[in-house]
Amino acid sequence: METIYNKYLFPMDTYMDKQRLKDIIIDQHAIRLPAPLVKRDTYIDITQIKKSKQIIIISGLRRSGKSVLLEQLRHEAIESDYYINFDDDRLFDFKLEDFQALYELFIELYGIQKTFYFDKIQNIVGWERFVRRLHDAGNKLYITGSNASMLSMELGTRLTGRYVEYHLYPYSFSEFLNYKGFQAFKKSRLTTIDKGTLKGAFNEFMNDGGLPEYLEQKYADYLHSLYESILYRDVIVRYKITNHQAVKELVYYLASNLGKDCSFNALKKTLGLASATTVSNYCDYLQSTFLCYFVHSL
Repeated sequence: METIYNKYLFPMDTYMDKQRLKDIIIDQHAIRLPAPLVKRDTYIDITQIKKSKQIIIISGLRRSGKSVLLEQLRHEAIESDYYINFDDDRLFDFKLEDFQALYELFIELYGIQKTFYFDKIQNIVGWERFVRRLHDAGNKLYITGSNASMLSMELGTRLTGRYVEYHLYPYSFSEFLNYKGFQAFKKSRLTTIDKGTLKGAFNEFMNDGGLPEYLEQKYADYLHSLYESILYRDVIVRYKITNHQAVKELVYYLASNLGKDCSFNALKKTLGLASATTVSNYCDYLQSTFLCYFVHSL
């Protein structure tokens, strides 16, 4: 039976179930990522401004380690309890109106704190309104999201001057060496063994790349699944593209012609599309997901 408390603070026809939201918060709070964790270069950059009032935005390619980086920041913070990962199937009906209930449950469970950690917040439409309210009230916020274009659009309209954005990429070579446990690169002078070890590590890095989860198992199917997820969820579905084949052919062409000059008009003919503007839009979409980058001629 609906209580008076729930009726006026959390009407059933407007908000998601309060007890379910509470259970989700408690469940996620109990999850801790296994140690040791590779310290990312971006982690150092963020910790240098952790005392600033700015909102910290961490965006980047899917599965590049944003959630792990957020966990590292929480692990070494005095306040770490106000955390939620919105990529949870139980939050499928979470809406902008539910943020207030989330805030009140944080206080109920963990007392008053001033630091918030929102993982994959791009799943919630209108999230920037609540984040701005928290920031304007003097709170510190750490936020992650996968799609750069989606994030920057909301940030530019609602959070201008209130945030610093960091892009997290797969491991750099120095991060890869840390992951492998190699310490030779930190020496001022390298022995023959050190040099050979570093060259071998670099060859491995060039072959396997720097996606953290792939390096653990090295399943080719994982890369294929990740590629499909980015292409369909972040590009085709998000931008409501009906010509799936043209987008797939564009990605294949770009991957097969790395470093070569191309024009939107030439790509239009190659793909059999009617407009160079359509090709330009497709390229922007791909770049917004961190799947590829373009260097424009002057």
